[in-house]
Amino acid sequence: MIKRLVSLLVAVILAFGSLCAFALEDKLEDALTQLNYYLTVFSDEERSEQVSLEEIADSLRLLGNYKYASGFFQYSNILIYLEQNDFIMADTFKKALKKNTRFAEYLREEEFREKYPAIGELDDLISYVDARIAENKGETDAAIELYETSSGFFDSMQRLLELGGGRTRDQYNNAVKLMNSGDYASAYSIFSKLEEYGGYEDSEAFAEFCRVMAVKLGINIENGTEDPSPSDENAGHWSSWSTDKPSGDVETESKIQYRARTFETQYRYRTLSRKTTKNQELKDATLISTKKVYGSWSSWKDSKVSKSATREVETKKVDVTEQVKQYSYSRYTYINKDGKKNSAPVDASKPDSGLHNYLRDGKWEYTTVDEPKKISKINSWKDYTSYAPGGGSAWWNEKVTTKTVVIGTKTQYRYRDITVERVYDVWSGWSEWQTDAVSASSKTQVETKNAYSPWSGWTDDEMTGSYDTQVETRTVYRYWIKE
Repeated sequence: MIKRLVSLLVAVILAFGSLCAFALEDKLEDALTQLNYYLTVFSDEERSEQVSLEEIADSLRLLGNYKYASGFFQYSNILIYLEQNDFIMADTFKKALKKNTRFAEYLREEEFREKYPAIGELDDLISYVDARIAENKGETDAAIELYETSSGFFDSMQRLLELGGGRTRDQYNNAVKLMNSGDYASAYSIFSKLEEYGGYEDSEAFAEFCRVMAVKLGINIENGTEDPSPSDENAGHWSSWSTDKPSGDVETESKIQYRARTFETQYRYRTLSRKTTKNQELKDATLISTKKVYGSWSSWKDSKVSKSATREVETKKVDVTEQVKQYSYSRYTYINKDGKKNSAPVDASKPDSGLHNYLRDGKWEYTTVDEPKKISKINSWKDYTSYAPGGGSAWWNEKVTTKTVVIGTKTQYRYRDITVERVYDVWSGWSEWQTDAVSASSKTQVETKNAYSPWSGWTDDEMTGSYDTQVETRTVYRYWIKE
């Protein structure tokens, strides 16, 4: 009975867990669907207002660490801070999200891309954030390059065209659409840049047309806002903003602009790695171990080989020999019936020799000498050659052979190489200074310093300094130009 109750309780817990998982999955999908919708309709003011980025971020925050909800929470916060022109916070969230490699892989999955195509990959978002920061600092070339690498994410194409980037034909077509819709300030900006960079079709004429229309409508072509004329009786337009205060009796306006930089901790690091060398000593490294590795022995050689720290040598004495000729002779000596000693090249006792009738007694004799015997003057018998006896009967049947003779000794050498393998712990060079935090460990050394970041671009949005943020202000002026 108890076992049944336990099993039932486990089943209920599992079922409840499944229901919770389904609920969380539905909430995550709902938040991502809204985020995808916002990124799809952002250019349509009426439809984009139906979605709140803040509400999307809050929904993702409540999901905690469920799946990749925390990553999407950071993702949506980046968009929120960019809308508020808070580039410091946007950059902070970007740096945190940049380290999340698993989240980056999830955004690249084919199933996710098909379901939420407007939610750009992490690399696209990072390029877009860096482009917005560069644009805010007035670094136009860098911003253009970054917008071009953000794969058309969010409003990067519109911003690219406004900065003069992208293809010339695309810029021209966009400017014509803006002009026809009555946005003369934006169209003027693009036509002017096209003319500045070498001209394109009738961009100069269109730029002048947009300028005239903007002036008639009281629109400041610097920022597209409507500015009231200081005097209805005097037609004209405002100059661009400048830090130079106008002189003379002219209508003047001023405003305060702000820029900021943060006092931040910067890091640099170096890493420890293990390296094995062969017959090489390393400086500025810690020696861990040393061992000798012996190679195979060479063959024995007559040439001298010297011993060294990396070569072991053995020697041996061997005989020096040469081949010497030997001369061998034989004869059959016998006593004939007359009692005289004689010799023959064949066995005289055999009937076919023709000598047996004269034979009384006989035997074979042999000799080997180092020098050849001379041929006798009586040099043949039955085509056999006889050789001077050097005393006694003649010799026959000469054979030449060789023998090996030791004439001395010599030293031979063989060797084998010795490889000294040394194992070191080696520190790499220091990295460049960076704002991304690095943790120290047994294999990572970290140094820190406190320094100011580069100044942000000037903005009309009010900024407030703090213990880690320094703010500067400047006053800019513009004046009314009468026509």
